[in-house]
Amino acid sequence: MRRRTITVFIMVLFVAVRFAAVTADEVYSKTEAANRLYKQGKFAEALKLYEDALLLSPQDDKLKINRGLALFGTGDVAGAEKSMEGALSEKDRNTLATAHYNLGNILYRKGEAMMQKGDQQAKEAFTKARDQYIQSLDIDPTAIDAKWNLQLTHARLKQLEQQQQQQDKNKSGKKQPPPSEKAKKVKAEADRLVKEGAYKKALTLMTKLLQSDSTAVSYGSYTKRLNDVATSQ
Repeated sequence: MRRRTITVFIMVLFVAVRFAAVTADEVYSKTEAANRLYKQGKFAEALKLYEDALLLSPQDDKLKINRGLALFGTGDVAGAEKSMEGALSEKDRNTLATAHYNLGNILYRKGEAMMQKGDQQAKEAFTKARDQYIQSLDIDPTAIDAKWNLQLTHARLKQLEQQQQQQDKNKSGKKQPPPSEKAKKVKAEADRLVKEGAYKKALTLMTKLLQSDSTAVSYGSYTKRLNDVATSQ
């Protein structure tokens, strides 16, 4: 996949860090084997080895990042997000910037999937992705890919905002359906009761009508006036 697109994770940490002497060789070998599998697109197999390595070195944030990417490769977006969040306590600033960047990518892809399904939570996912890119850039302002992805995220958020505005406009401009024949008859009966001064009975009729017939919405203001008069008696 091409560079400078949200769909690629270019900052995979294919490295092993300092380990205790007893487990160093085993962790290193598992990590190297996992890295090779990841590069081959064998994400489930790579994930198993990253998990094994983490059992030996559970505080290794670089391994957490790689596990998160492998999880994402298998389609486990929630697991990938959680694993990447676990690396945000990293002290090394370059590694921390990478964790924020890749978490932003995961959240962006999560937002895209939600957007395609019409999920209203897509905006929240894109907003979180934006914040992760910003935090990555706070650490490394020269990161071109983070800058690019941040711009794409802003564009997505603007697109969602415009879509929401259009939906609100369509909703506000939507014509109300005309009252049904039943609604008209009930309204006529309420008018008759009003002429007789039976405001409370008329109010009861109209209240029940509004609850049972959506086409009677245009009688809402009439019913409100009835309520004002009836409650003042």
